[in-house]
Amino acid sequence: MNTSSGILAKKYSIIGPHALTRTLGNIPAAIISRIWGLRGPCMTVNTACAAGLHCIGEGFRMIQNNEADLVVTGACESPLNAWVIAAFCRLRALCTQFNDNPEKASRPFDSLRKGFVLSEGAATVVLQAWPPPDSFLMESFTETPKPIAEVIGFGRSGDAHHLVAPDTTGNGVLRSMLNAFRDSKLKHFNQIGHINCHATSTPVGDLTELSAIAQMFGEYFNPQYHTSVVINSIKGHLGHCLAAAGAIETVYAALSVNQNRICGNLNLHNPISISELLEVLNSNSSSSTSISSNEKCIDLFKNYAVLPRHDQTQVTWPDSHRRIVMTNSSGFGGTNGTLLISEWTD
Repeated sequence: MNTSSGILAKKYSIIGPHALTRTLGNIPAAIISRIWGLRGPCMTVNTACAAGLHCIGEGFRMIQNNEADLVVTGACESPLNAWVIAAFCRLRALCTQFNDNPEKASRPFDSLRKGFVLSEGAATVVLQAWPPPDSFLMESFTETPKPIAEVIGFGRSGDAHHLVAPDTTGNGVLRSMLNAFRDSKLKHFNQIGHINCHATSTPVGDLTELSAIAQMFGEYFNPQYHTSVVINSIKGHLGHCLAAAGAIETVYAALSVNQNRICGNLNLHNPISISELLEVLNSNSSSSTSISSNEKCIDLFKNYAVLPRHDQTQVTWPDSHRRIVMTNSSGFGGTNGTLLISEWTD
C-alpha cells in the first residue's frame, strides 16, 4: 500500500530541475541577453495582450531618456494548449462559430464577429538611437544599417474598470492614443494615414476601440487637409497571439510605412455601422470621456475613416507628406498601449 509520504515523493521526483525556469516570464529575455552578451537592463513587461507593444514602447523611452543606444525588444507567446484554450472558453472570449469554416472565424469589425481565435507567434524589434553615437554597440557592422522606420510616439493608460472587459466608454484606449499623439508632437490627427487596431473580433472590444478613434477624429482631425485614415486589424489574418500580438503588429506597422502598403480587413463583409458608433457615444455622453460633440465625431469618422473590406486585400496609403501609422494594443487587467511609427526619412 502506498503511503501518503510515498505518493508525495513520487510526485516530487517527476518535477525536473528546469521546471521553474520554463515557467518564468523573463526567461526568454534572459536567454537572448546571455547569447548575445547584452548587459544593459534585462527585463520583461507583463501586461497580458499589450505586453509586446509595451516592451517596444519602454525600449523607445530608454533611448529617449539617453539610457541606451540600442535596445532589443519583442515578445513571444505559445498558448495553443488545452489549459489555455479551456480558460479562454470559460471566459466566453473565443469564437465558437464557423467551426466548419474556421478561416472565417476571426473577423474584426464585422457584424458576425463572435470572439477571437487563439494563435501563437513571436517578433523582435531592434531600436537604436539615431544618429548612432560614436560608441555604438554594433562595431561588427562595416556600415550602419539604414532604419526601416522611426518610432515617434508612445502612450499607455489603464482603464481602472474590469479585469477582462474593456471600458465601453473607450476612455482607456482614447487616453493611450492621446498620450502617444502628444508625445509625437504631431499637430493634427490626419497626419496619421493608417491605424492598426487591437480589435480582436469581439463584439464589445472592436466597437469600443472604434468609438475611441471616432473621438480622436472629433478633437484632432483637421478637415481642411481632406486626407483619409485607413483603419484595419490584422487579426483577421493572424488570429490573436496574446502577448506577442503587439510586437508582431509593430513589425507590420513598420513594414507598412516602409513599403507603402496597408493590409486589408480579412472577413470584413458588414462593418460596424455608424448608428452603432453613435449609440455608444451617446450612451457615454454624460461622462468626462467625451472630448468633442458626438455628431462632429461621427461626421468626421464617416467622411474620412476607411475600413477596407474582405475583398480589398491590399490598400495603398492615402496621399500625405509622410507615412505615419498608429498601432494599438490592449490587455486583460485594463491596460492599453499605443505606438506611432513613421516612415524613415533621411
